[in-house]
Amino acid sequence: MTFVVPKGSSQQSISAKAAYFVFGFGSDSGVGPWTVNASMYRRNTSSAVQALLATAIGVPLTEWAGVDAATVPLNVAGGVTGAAAVINALETDGNPEQAIGILADTNIDATTASHINVLAYQEDGQSCGYYPDSTPTSHDKANVRDGHYALWGPIHFFAYVDANGVPTNPEVERLLSYMIGTSVAPGGVDLIQIEAQNNLVPPCAMLVARTVEMGPLMSYAPAASCGCYYDYEATGQSSCQECSQQSDCPVSAPVCNLSYSVGFCETQ
Repeated sequence: MTFVVPKGSSQQSISAKAAYFVFGFGSDSGVGPWTVNASMYRRNTSSAVQALLATAIGVPLTEWAGVDAATVPLNVAGGVTGAAAVINALETDGNPEQAIGILADTNIDATTASHINVLAYQEDGQSCGYYPDSTPTSHDKANVRDGHYALWGPIHFFAYVDANGVPTNPEVERLLSYMIGTSVAPGGVDLIQIEAQNNLVPPCAMLVARTVEMGPLMSYAPAASCGCYYDYEATGQSSCQECSQQSDCPVSAPVCNLSYSVGFCETQ
């Protein structure tokens, strides 16, 4: 999840404390330049974006300051809701320096990025802010994957399970195994590619994990890493060595992962 500003804004980062005051107190935030409640564009209580950010910055979901972007007259007239409403509101705000909004990173594509900038986010205890990616314009999700960028959470799936936590419907279990990477999807469907191109990160490309929403981070080593292949699909290149068999790989990355269209030497 991200805090975003219009292209016309000079702002580059926001801290957890600043976000707390901006979206907790609106015009009374005392955090310049974000001191105009009507230029703070949020979602609503049914929004996953707002729910996760509420947990992150400590502002209760139902007590956010700012304006529900879907209620901005331009959006009401056009029937625009969701992420598009936030983008419209930011782009048409007459005071771009004072405008700020929230978006899921999955809502940000090449077209969206031409209208807004993502702010670097400084979590409590950090000495500076970090973008989700290694740079403002890259798409590698490097800072999400290694734990520097804090504003992320899992996509939630719900299913009926047995006493051991196993889905009671075997077809549901099979589908979930594709989604979390414990099984390879059939028919040549490349889920890693799809996720990388849509600002999602599969567990096999992560180096950190959480057990509760926005909880403390812990180091994570996936059973079969796909980090090299994820880089390749997200950015068009990878620093990892390509391989076609195990003997191609060095001791430092001894496993040749051949699950995808290009094989890379991974650590495990």
